[in-house]
Amino acid sequence: MQQLFDELKRRRVFRVATLYIIAFWPIIQIADILSPALELPDAVMRYLIIAFVAGFPLALILAWLFDVNRDGIEVTGEEDSAKPLVGNRTEVTIIGVLAVIVVALFLIQVTMDEEPLQETTPAITSTQNSLEERRSIGVLPFVSFDTSGTSSEEQQFADGLTEELLNVLSRVQALRVAARTSTFAYRGVNKNVTEIGKELNVAYILEGSVRRNDVNDTIRVTAQLIETGTGGHLWSKTYDREFTDIFQIQDDIAASVVRELEITLLADDQDRIKSRASAKPEAMVAFGMGQDELARRTEVSMSDAIRFFQRAINEDPNYTDAHVALANAYTLMASYRYAESTAQLTLAQSAVDAAFAIEPNSGAAHAAQGLIYTEQGQYAEAKRSFKTAMDLSPSYAPAYMWYANLQADLKDQLVWYQKAYELDPRSPVIGYNVANCMLLLGQYAEAMAVFAEIIEADPGYPGAYELVARINERRGRLDEAISQYRQAFELQPRNQYAIPIAGLYIDLGDIDTAKQWIEIAGDNKVAGDEIPIEWLNIQLLASQSKIEEAGPLLQSKVDRMQAPDLHPAYFLDGAHAAYFLDEHAEVTRAYEALTAAGITSEQMHQNGQYIEVALAAAHAYAALGNTEQANATLDHVETLLGDNLAQTHYSPEDW
Repeated sequence: MQQLFDELKRRRVFRVATLYIIAFWPIIQIADILSPALELPDAVMRYLIIAFVAGFPLALILAWLFDVNRDGIEVTGEEDSAKPLVGNRTEVTIIGVLAVIVVALFLIQVTMDEEPLQETTPAITSTQNSLEERRSIGVLPFVSFDTSGTSSEEQQFADGLTEELLNVLSRVQALRVAARTSTFAYRGVNKNVTEIGKELNVAYILEGSVRRNDVNDTIRVTAQLIETGTGGHLWSKTYDREFTDIFQIQDDIAASVVRELEITLLADDQDRIKSRASAKPEAMVAFGMGQDELARRTEVSMSDAIRFFQRAINEDPNYTDAHVALANAYTLMASYRYAESTAQLTLAQSAVDAAFAIEPNSGAAHAAQGLIYTEQGQYAEAKRSFKTAMDLSPSYAPAYMWYANLQADLKDQLVWYQKAYELDPRSPVIGYNVANCMLLLGQYAEAMAVFAEIIEADPGYPGAYELVARINERRGRLDEAISQYRQAFELQPRNQYAIPIAGLYIDLGDIDTAKQWIEIAGDNKVAGDEIPIEWLNIQLLASQSKIEEAGPLLQSKVDRMQAPDLHPAYFLDGAHAAYFLDEHAEVTRAYEALTAAGITSEQMHQNGQYIEVALAAAHAYAALGNTEQANATLDHVETLLGDNLAQTHYSPEDW
C-alpha cells in the first residue's frame, strides 16, 4: 500500500484529482446560480453532474498514464521527471485560489436561497385603512354540543352563528377580521391559539360553544376572547337565553369584543355592527351549507350552493347575506362558463337588488355588484363598487381580490392580492391569484411557496396543481408539467387543464397521446373552447409537417371574420391565422376592427393576444408599404408593454 501511495503521489494523481474537483465544481455552482435567470431546464444541471462524475475516473487514469510538464504531454516514466508545468508552489497557489472561489460561490447560493421572498415581494400598503394599523381577530368555528341527536344540523347552526359574528365584526372599521375560509379551516385541528394566531396573523382569537335544548327552546352560548401572543383569556361569558334572542346574543358578543379591545366606534359603525342574520335556524343552516359548496368552485358545488342559498331565502326573505351569496354564485356560474352568461347575470342582479333593498350599506352586496359589472365589461363601475365595499367592510377579502383583477400593472395587482391573502390566508382561490401574479412577474420561488400553502389548506384544489404545472412548463420540465395538469384534470375535468396537456404532448412528439387529449377536450367543450381546440389541431398537423392540411383550417378562421356582429375574440383569432397565411390585408383589417370596437385597457389587459395581433399588424403594415402606420402601431405596443399588459393571463380561477 505504501508503494501504491508513493506511486500515486509521484504520478501526481492526487494533485490531478484535487484540481479536477476544485476546477469543475465552480462550473456547476455558476450554472445553478444562473439557471433561474436564464430559465435553463433541469436537464442542463443533470448533464453537468453526469459529466462531472463520469469524467473523474477518466482524469485519474490519464494522470497515471501521462505527465503534463513544460516539455508537453509525455508518458509517465519509471522515475520522477521533476519537470512540473508551472512549478509546485504555483500549482498549490492555483488550488488555493480555486478553493476560495468555491467557498464564495457557496455563500452566494446560500444568500440567494434566503433572500427572494424578502426582496421581491412588494410591501403591502393601503390607500384606505392600513391593514397593519387595525386590531386583528380571528373567529374560530363555535363548537356544537348537541342535545337533540341531530348533530349535523346543530353544527351547521353553530357555524351560522360563527359566520354572523364574523360578518358583524368585519363591519368595524378599526378591526381586521380573518375571513371565514381561513378560520373555518381550523375546525377539528389540534393546534393551540398561539399557533393559529401566528398562521392567521391575528392578535386575538374569539372561540366558543353552542348548546341548544329543543325541549324548552333555549340556547346556551359560551364565548371567550384570547390573546394569541400570550394565550391569556381576556374575556369570557356565558349566555342562557331563549332561542328567539339569538340576535341579541350576537350583538352582545360583538359589543363585548369591541369594548375589550378598546376600539372606538365611528358613528356609522354603531348601526353597522348590529346583526343582519336570520333568527331561523333552518335559514342559517342552509346558508352555511351553501358557503361550503361555493368555496369549492366546481360546477356541481356551485349548483348545490345556489340551491342552499335559495332555501335560506325561502326560510327568511330578509336574510341579506343569503341574497348576496346567491348573487355571487350566479355570477361565478357565468364567469366559469358553467351556464349561459346573460341568464345567470340577470338572476345575479335580481339577488343583489334584493340585498340592497334590505341593507343599502352592505359592503358584501356592493362587492357582488362589482363582480357583476366586471363580468359585463363595465370596469369603471366595477372599481367604484369594490372601493365602496372595502370602505363599508374593510375585512371582506373578496372585494380586494376582485379589485386586484382590474389593475393594469402586475405589481399593483400583487399588492391588492396580498391584501386579500392577509385577510384570508387559507383561501385557495386568493392564494392562486397571489401565486399566479408572482409567476407572471418571474418570481418562481415565491409562487412555489404559496403553492405549498394552498395545498396545505386544500389538497383537493385543482387550480394549485395547474399553477405549478405552468411553473414547470416555463422551466422546461414538460413531463412534470403534464403530471400536474393531469392531477388537476382528475380533480376537476375541465378543458383549461386538458388543452395544455394536449399541447405539451404535441411538443414532446407523442402524437397518439396528443390526439387522445384533443378528443377529451372536444368531449368536454363549452362555449369559448372551440378556438383553442382548433389551434391544437393546427399545431398537431404542423408538428407532422402537414402544412398543406393545416392551410384550410387557418383559412376558415380568416373567413369567419366576415360574419356580422362578430365578437372581438374571433378577430383576435382570425388575425393570428391571417398572419401565418401572409394575408397582410386581413391582419390589418382585424386589428383596425378591434381598435374601432373601442376595446378598453382592462380588456386588453385580460387578453395578452391583443399585443401579438398588434405586432402582427405592424409587420403587415410594413409589408404593405405603410411605414408610418407600422411605426405608430409599434409605438402603441411599447406603451402597452410598459404597463405590463402583455404578461397578463386570466382564467376563471381568478374570480
